[in-house]
Amino acid sequence: MAGLAATSFYWQGCAEGDAIAADRPLRELLRSGETVAMGIALDQIQRSWALSRFGGDVPYEDFEQEVLECARTLLRQPPTPAELSPYTGEGANHASALNAMMNIARAEDCGLIADVLERTSNPNVREAVASAAGAALSCCDDESAGCGRLVGLIGTFADDPRLPVLERARLLGALDRAPGATATALRDRGARFL
Repeated sequence: MAGLAATSFYWQGCAEGDAIAADRPLRELLRSGETVAMGIALDQIQRSWALSRFGGDVPYEDFEQEVLECARTLLRQPPTPAELSPYTGEGANHASALNAMMNIARAEDCGLIADVLERTSNPNVREAVASAAGAALSCCDDESAGCGRLVGLIGTFADDPRLPVLERARLLGALDRAPGATATALRDRGARFL
């Protein structure tokens, strides 16, 4: 796989990703309406943002709102089938969207993030949920409907002994800056548990 698909974390091994032209501008991929193209673009942009920590300009800085809208579009979709992205499994579209939102999610995204967490069984997607949820919950002023629901779901998953401890800890880590008594109680309980 060459070009964009080759460096897209969640779409490795995706036959459809092989067909995406490496010379298509990222903005075109974001606006394409094609799930795989949008996912690959989100992976590329998030990777560039992450690498900017090590110096240099922040690429695609003016893309933030467009990235959020693209990610929200993918989160509203059903999870992509595992066959589409063998490396990631079911829900690569959700994983790409959530990962791209790890620093830019807003309080209004809590409901979409909760919807994905509620229905996924994929540990890759749950890990991406933890990243996006932390950003979204840090923007909440109180335990409003969407924020409170997401905090409650994180608590449910963090209490599930069938999940690996590291996965549960990552989810609890999303509550670091979440407001409210429920989040505080979960953090305290998690600190004793872990």
